[in-house]
Amino acid sequence: DFALINPLAFTTDGRLFAAQMAIDRLHEFPLDDNLQLSGEPRLVASKLGNLNSFEITADDQLIGPLFNNGEVAAVNIETGAVRVIARDLGRVVAVNLDAAGNVWAIDWASGALWRIDRKGDTWQAPRQVARLQPPLDNLAVGPDGAIYVSRPAHSAIDRIDPVSGEVRALVAGQLTAAGGLAITTHNGREVLLVADGYGYRLADTQDGSVSTTYDLTEFGFPAAASAAAANADYFALSDVVIRPSIYLIDRR
Repeated sequence: DFALINPLAFTTDGRLFAAQMAIDRLHEFPLDDNLQLSGEPRLVASKLGNLNSFEITADDQLIGPLFNNGEVAAVNIETGAVRVIARDLGRVVAVNLDAAGNVWAIDWASGALWRIDRKGDTWQAPRQVARLQPPLDNLAVGPDGAIYVSRPAHSAIDRIDPVSGEVRALVAGQLTAAGGLAITTHNGREVLLVADGYGYRLADTQDGSVSTTYDLTEFGFPAAASAAAANADYFALSDVVIRPSIYLIDRR
C-alpha cells in the first residue's frame, strides 16, 4: 500500500507514474499486459516540493506543479532530476498541456490560471490568462483549446477561453457535500448553518444566497459534513470522516 497517492499519469507506451502527496515521493509502478503490478515499484524521486497533478509529454518528460514551492518543473522520469520552468505561481496545484505543448497551471488559493508557452527546448515567462473563484483543484484542455477548471468547494466547473480569458460556468454550484443543518442568525438575517465538505456555509433562508466567514482555500478545515449546532457564541461542527473531531468557531 502507498498512502496518499493522488496524481498519476501514463507515458505513451503505458508506463505508470504516481506521486504521494505530503509524503512527497514519485514512483513508477511496473505493469504487465493485464495491467497488474509486475514487480516492486521504483522510487523515482523524493522531496520534490510536494508534486501534485502532473502530465507526461509524448517525449516522456513529466511536467508538474511543486505545490510547496510555487513552481512548475520538468522531472526526468529515469533519473528524478528536476528542472524548474516557472516560479512564483502561488499554491500551484495542477497542470495540463495543450496541443502545442504549452503548459496551463492553476493556483489553488488565488484562483489564477497561468499559461507557460514552450518554444523548442525553452519555456517563456508565465502569464496569467484568467482569475477564477478559488479554491481550484484540477484542469483539462479540450481539443478546441478550451480550458476546464474544477472548483471543488463550490462543486463547480468553469470553461475558460484560452485566447480572451473569458470565464463561463459550465457546471454551477455553491456547496460541496451538505450535511448537518442548524438554524441561526447572521448579520440580522435568518440563516442555515450548513456542515459542508469544505467547512461550513451560511445559507440565507429567504433568498438562498450562500456565504461563509472564513477562507475556503484553507483545505480540509474543518471538513465538517456530519452535524451542525449554533448558539449566540459559537458554531459547532462535527467531522467523522477526515479527522474525527468536533470544532468550535467563535462567532465574534
